[in-house]
Amino acid sequence: MSKLSQCHPGRPHIARGLCRACYERTKRRATCHPTRPHAAFGLCTVCWRHSPSRRRASCHPNKPHAGHGLCGACLMKAHSRQKPMMNRKAHLRSCFSMTLGQYDKLLAAQNGWCAICGSSSSHIKDARLGLAAERRLAVDHDHTTGKIRGLLCGHCNNGLGRFNHDPARLRRAADYLESLPEAGRIEALP
Repeated sequence: MSKLSQCHPGRPHIARGLCRACYERTKRRATCHPTRPHAAFGLCTVCWRHSPSRRRASCHPNKPHAGHGLCGACLMKAHSRQKPMMNRKAHLRSCFSMTLGQYDKLLAAQNGWCAICGSSSSHIKDARLGLAAERRLAVDHDHTTGKIRGLLCGHCNNGLGRFNHDPARLRRAADYLESLPEAGRIEALP
């Protein structure tokens, strides 16, 4: 048997302890058509859908407005650009269980330089932008244990990843490069 309402004990419960008639009276109604439920800005769903005042995103007019005249995706991008320190803190915390203070201590211990090539984080060129942009040193960590090894520039960090963090492969690559004469190993083709 269904649960009985609190407002009228003889009637079945619909929601919030109310019968259907009492529940329908408490629901928010549209100001344009009081018999229809409220959708947004006091309008029913039909009027809201066809309203010329319905806000659209200025960045993508086919998408609804999410805030500051932008669609949801553009708003999130703008928000992440405005709060880079918050994103950086969250990234360090979630990926490396590291605080911003710990990162800064490690950076100071390395004198602000990449642990492999010695480049400064402020002198790294951003290849995507084609200009010198401040790029922070990446946190290098052991993927099996999760322990942090140091801070590397993007090129060195990417290089280690390409060699699967295998010291033997890196030594063989260094031996290979050192064994080549100045002009290279392969003779010039006629």
